[in-house]
Amino acid sequence: MEFFTPSILLLLVSAIVLFAIIPQIAPTLLFVIALLMFIIVGYQHYYMFTDEYAMSTWQNMVAGSAKPLIIVVLVVMMVGFLLNFVPSGRRNAGPELPAYGKNTLKSIIRDPFKTR
Repeated sequence: MEFFTPSILLLLVSAIVLFAIIPQIAPTLLFVIALLMFIIVGYQHYYMFTDEYAMSTWQNMVAGSAKPLIIVVLVVMMVGFLLNFVPSGRRNAGPELPAYGKNTLKSIIRDPFKTR
């Protein structure tokens, strides 16, 4: 029971903040608040796990193959981008322009009794 009541109160307060207060705040202020919270949480996370980051060494093994991998990915992306400019053999005639005499909105407005 001791965990249930604080959880319900926290859920109720967060719902009030979510539905009553946040929609009234300007988007710029929300952006600034979110950015500040992100910076504070990032700093606390890095401060709390500094030792784990120092002992993590798997990145050193991967660092040697990162440069060729980036070059290969960039070359593949550039080739794919350049292939978009190569015509496929189909001719794009564009949208067909409406001619007078067909049943288009413009022809109906000009001559509403024309049935051809």
